[in-house]
Amino acid sequence: MTQQLGTCTTQQDAGGAQINHVLDCPLLTLREVSQKLAVSTRTIEREIKAGRLSPIWVRGSRRFRSADVEAYLQRCRTNT
Repeated sequence: MTQQLGTCTTQQDAGGAQINHVLDCPLLTLREVSQKLAVSTRTIEREIKAGRLSPIWVRGSRRFRSADVEAYLQRCRTNT
């Protein structure tokens, strides 16, 4: 089964586990993520250090999948 999650493609394997396709999802820079969330880049760096937001490293540059940022926001909503 394939579905769109935001603009990212996900599938479920035979056991029901979700498979994400990284290349089907736009990648955001640290600055873009901080602007979208209306926080400083330092706040994003603290969230990374705390393990709450995970970047993808592309040749030494941090990038974030838009689906991961959306999932982070969902977790923030449920934890308040």
